[in-house]
Amino acid sequence: MDNYNPPYTYEMLNRIDGQMPQAFVKIHNTAVSRFFKRYLFQDAISTLKWNLPENWDPDYFRYCLFGFGFVTIFKTDLFGVIPQHCTLSGINVFYRPTKALIANPLIQTTELDINRNCVLLKLQPDYGSVCDLVDYYGDLMALTYESLAMNILNVRLAYLVGVDGKAEADKFKLIFDEIMAGKPAVIYRKEKPQAASLAKVQPNDQWQMLLQNLRETFIAPDMLEALNAIRDEFLTMIGIPNISDRKKERVNTIDSQRNVNETQAKIDLWIDELSDGIDRAKDMFPELEELSFEKRYKPEDLEVNVNNESQSVRDRTL
Repeated sequence: MDNYNPPYTYEMLNRIDGQMPQAFVKIHNTAVSRFFKRYLFQDAISTLKWNLPENWDPDYFRYCLFGFGFVTIFKTDLFGVIPQHCTLSGINVFYRPTKALIANPLIQTTELDINRNCVLLKLQPDYGSVCDLVDYYGDLMALTYESLAMNILNVRLAYLVGVDGKAEADKFKLIFDEIMAGKPAVIYRKEKPQAASLAKVQPNDQWQMLLQNLRETFIAPDMLEALNAIRDEFLTMIGIPNISDRKKERVNTIDSQRNVNETQAKIDLWIDELSDGIDRAKDMFPELEELSFEKRYKPEDLEVNVNNESQSVRDRTL
């Protein structure tokens, strides 16, 4: 069998992957990226306040719903009506899944028929989660943060010291250590350069500043502003109204209304999908009468804050 024709074995795939050049910039799945993604995901699940049955684990429910994009609700003999993560299968005339497969060590493996003996509660019409948004903005924030850290590290007063031999290098290292220790003056013996090395290193060329104008290359404040702007955009995408602190002096009703419209687009779609699923769940399982949710962040809260801030700006101007 020709190894270059599909299906490919894992040995062939390993050989192909091993020949690919590695990317210089690595952001995805780094510790910094995971840090930002963890808290961006918490921002996402905080957008809705849930009233759940007492026998439901709220963390499991929210993380499955937002992390996988859907949960199935069904009735068990041992635990009653509960939510569980599931695998979707089957297809109907509208190319929608018709079955939900439950795999839990405490529950016998079960294949359920959607809308017959279980209800599928999904976050978005395409059964997707918020993880694509979290990954995208988390990677952007990680890349911006690494640029910020690199700029802070590199923008320092540095010197180039030209030496002629190891002994002279050790001497200058000792001198520099004493300077950095805070001594106001350091006295050392100035060696006369040999004739052979005189043409290489001149006395005035030994201490040279590598960078003099630090202010022009210090862009950390700009990177911090970019970091905040990326998070503000993410908050807008998941339905948390916000007006950036960077433009408080210019906040007006048009800015706030535009932000409200942008933030409500996706979360209103999520609410429509969840409301439909909850209604069907209550019809199938009347014991879920208490199951409900509401927005945590409401557009009117932003309007009140904008009005208060606008009044504060006018007062400061007067």
